[in-house]
Amino acid sequence: MFGNYTISESCDNHNHVCEVDYNIDPDDNFLEDEHSYIENSFLYAISCMAMICFAGTLFHCLDNLFTNENNSFYRNFSICSSLIMILICALDVLTMDKETCHFARWCHEGIDNQIIPSFYFYQMNECPRYNSWLTDYYSDANSNHNDKCENSEYGCCRVGDIECDAAYREGDTYSEYELSQNYGGHWLISINKQDEEGSNCPTVEELIYQVSQNDKNNYLALHLSYTITAIIIMCLCMICRKCIKKDDYEKTASDDIEKAKFTMKESV
Repeated sequence: MFGNYTISESCDNHNHVCEVDYNIDPDDNFLEDEHSYIENSFLYAISCMAMICFAGTLFHCLDNLFTNENNSFYRNFSICSSLIMILICALDVLTMDKETCHFARWCHEGIDNQIIPSFYFYQMNECPRYNSWLTDYYSDANSNHNDKCENSEYGCCRVGDIECDAAYREGDTYSEYELSQNYGGHWLISINKQDEEGSNCPTVEELIYQVSQNDKNNYLALHLSYTITAIIIMCLCMICRKCIKKDDYEKTASDDIEKAKFTMKESV
């Protein structure tokens, strides 16, 4: 195939591959993805803020119930945490600088036996130095990851159609590329094949799409981890306050008993 293509969330095709729009800058082919990223980032931030505010209100009510004191710590803490959440989200959007990566999918013969590649373009926070690293990113994000898959019944998953990218990166001639096709180059993924054909294994298009999406979705893990941390802090504060009030009660009760004994002795 001639021409270049993007692998993007905005592509409605089953493999998320679209032809590059040459009427605009190559990076602008991903503008719709960036808009979606910003919208989702603020959506998750607002959702997490709501969770923090709800938790703050709940802990405030429970604290009043257990200690009979009107303590505004939890409400103030939840408000401050929510403001920090908005700040993190804004900084994430303002500093967003995705890199446009490329993968040579098809090779064509040019003048003087040179390779003319057709690229897949995709975006990540930081492009891998070598495209073969994509297999490591995919395995790490997959729950079926198994470092010992070569010992399984059907072995590890393989991703084919990588000869062009390898030849282009090595600076081979088109003739050398044609010879390499006879060896059926592939990448191995640390995931068990479910059958001899490897029907559960990703194609190179699916691999690139999934890795790029996982890389973009780091903001969700950031928001969730911050929310969980804020709720844990409020929970620990409640436990500590409860223990302190209990100690104060036990100490006061003990002092009253000792005082009563001393008064009885004096009266005798």
